[in-house]
Amino acid sequence: ILLRAHAPVATGLAGPGTHAVLLHLLRQILRALAHRIERAALAVDGAVGIALAELAFGLILLAMALIAHRRHIPFWSLVDTIAPAVPFGLFFGRLANFINGELYGRVTDVPWAIVFPGGGDLPRHPSQLYEAALEGVVLFLVLRFVTHRAHRLDHPGFVSGVFCAGYGLART
Repeated sequence: ILLRAHAPVATGLAGPGTHAVLLHLLRQILRALAHRIERAALAVDGAVGIALAELAFGLILLAMALIAHRRHIPFWSLVDTIAPAVPFGLFFGRLANFINGELYGRVTDVPWAIVFPGGGDLPRHPSQLYEAALEGVVLFLVLRFVTHRAHRLDHPGFVSGVFCAGYGLART
């Protein structure tokens, strides 16, 4: 009973001082954290970007597994059905990279080289267009052949395997 009666007084006296000390410590911690993040901003941005992309890919695969399970569809059959549509996204993504002037290639003297705004004064390979052609158009045509001419949708996992191999080859 004695503690309950004096608790408001004790808190009123200790509260402002404790609050000021804790606020000061919090400010110091945040300043130190901001300084560290500022120094490693590029590394943090890259790591966060990769982590988010991997998380999104994992969530997509999880959602596909749940859909396949609920609808009693073999997982690899579902993946094989979706894989031929992925090159469209890759194609338009690379075109967006080109339009935004991102991910340009090495300095070159070929006639179709482009001077990118963020790439300095020297002409560079439009590598985004190469990748759009390979990852988008060529990979789509290969998958179209595999699914419609070779009739490989009957073999679960085959089309997605061709996609992974083709994407890997296009990226090298």
